[in-house]
Amino acid sequence: MHMGYYAATNIHQRMLLRRQAETEEAVEQSPPPPLLELDEIPPMIGLAVGKKAVAYWPQGGTTSGTDVMESFFGDDLGFKICWNHLQLGGDKVL
Repeated sequence: MHMGYYAATNIHQRMLLRRQAETEEAVEQSPPPPLLELDEIPPMIGLAVGKKAVAYWPQGGTTSGTDVMESFFGDDLGFKICWNHLQLGGDKVL
């Protein structure tokens, strides 16, 4: 989702610049805003298996259990996390 957000934002910026260039032929244009770039992301993974999960990240190593399931996925495989992050429910938070 994070990478998709950056890609969509950069595409939208390019579309706005192209539209501005078409409508303002002789007007001096300001330099384009910088594109969003991702910082390097260390390798990590979370995998849900039944009522438990296993996860790996550099600082914590490999760990598993029901506590990992709760912290990484909640009780619905991360649906609420995504729903709330994308603000799909308006003012309502699941």
